[in-house]
Amino acid sequence: MPRFYYIFFICILLTSFLEADRKLQYEVLRKGKVIGYLDTMKKENGANIEYIMESNVKISLLMDFALYSKVYGSFNNGVLTSGSIIRRINGKDKANSKITWKVDRYLIQDKDESIELKEKITY
Repeated sequence: MPRFYYIFFICILLTSFLEADRKLQYEVLRKGKVIGYLDTMKKENGANIEYIMESNVKISLLMDFALYSKVYGSFNNGVLTSGSIIRRINGKDKANSKITWKVDRYLIQDKDESIELKEKITY
């Protein structure tokens, strides 16, 4: 179920940025009650564009869950130069990764593991 929310929020994020330098704030609702928030931001400075999405949701199903997510991406001339993702459930990291363009490849770091990717990521 949480994957659906992330996909939904990312779709909103990408379709909402038709103007320059913009911040959007959403309330996350469940059965008509506010259970969290979602903030999105786009910053433009010449050929550089930054996207940030941050959400914090508290939900109670059979147990209580506190969900936090932050996704960041920085692009130069349409090419990803750096990015990061943090996802926490009840304060414990489930994802904490960074990606950085280094001369001719990306370096992707996740905890103690690093991998390289030679293809450029564009939008």
